[in-house]
Amino acid sequence: MVGMADRQVRKVSKANRQVEDRRREDAGNGGSGAPKLPARSVGVSPQRRFARMLTDIQSFESTVGYRFKNRNLLLQALTHRSHSQESGNGGGDNERFEFLGDAILGFLACERLVAKFPREPEGQLSKWKARLVSAVNLLEVARAIGLGTYLQLGRGEERTGGRDKSTILADALEALIAALYLDGGMKAAEGFVDRLILTDQALDAAARGDSPQDFKSPLQELLQGARLPTPLYNRVEEQGPPHARTFRVEVRIGEMFRAEGQGTSKKSAEQKAAQLALEYFQANPPAPAIPVRKPPNGNGGAGRAVL
Repeated sequence: MVGMADRQVRKVSKANRQVEDRRREDAGNGGSGAPKLPARSVGVSPQRRFARMLTDIQSFESTVGYRFKNRNLLLQALTHRSHSQESGNGGGDNERFEFLGDAILGFLACERLVAKFPREPEGQLSKWKARLVSAVNLLEVARAIGLGTYLQLGRGEERTGGRDKSTILADALEALIAALYLDGGMKAAEGFVDRLILTDQALDAAARGDSPQDFKSPLQELLQGARLPTPLYNRVEEQGPPHARTFRVEVRIGEMFRAEGQGTSKKSAEQKAAQLALEYFQANPPAPAIPVRKPPNGNGGAGRAVL
């Protein structure tokens, strides 16, 4: 099932990039950067705005694997309250949908766990459910389908990197589940959730406890808030036999900091490197707009460490 999801994500990646290119172009023309451009966008005719909005909706429907009968439900699921407040469309954001989607996802997770693990006690199932519906897991799915590309954000959120903020993406994914349910019933919501969130592999991983904490997202948000460079992750070393690989990954933040993490996968090594960086900057809070300077000793920063 994961393979099928991977193929689907690869199939739509080109479309996501095209949407992102158009978003940047429109933002340069004075627009909000959202797929559905506001009427006051400069340099874009109403006909062109409508054509782009329709193309973006169709592209996202292809990603989701479902064609909406009422596309206003999809648009509301993709609308953050910052955009709704700026446009004066009170109540037209996705917060109510997020509330409903959270409940639907929780119900489906419980149902799948009870069916798959009939002998496990309630307490154990509750722990596994928490892992399945955690923000970390939802964030991974949201990024895999390029959800941030299609969000309607206010200018403030746009400027501060809202399209990749963990809370905004996780909430929007839950809102999308609600939109699917409201448009196509439980069958539509189940199809999406089973295909991308509650896969057999995800259920097994939750039971094994393979749900690592996310350090990369809070690190990136902290750095964006302080206007520091985006963290860059590079694989330093890969060693060991195929069945027991060890990865070493370095994270660099401009020229002021670097750290290394080690793990049994590239992702786990990146998370450990991000954890070191996050702990460093939490202990040494950067001032907003702090300049990036090379340390006097020229060794790339005092934060170098290996887990």
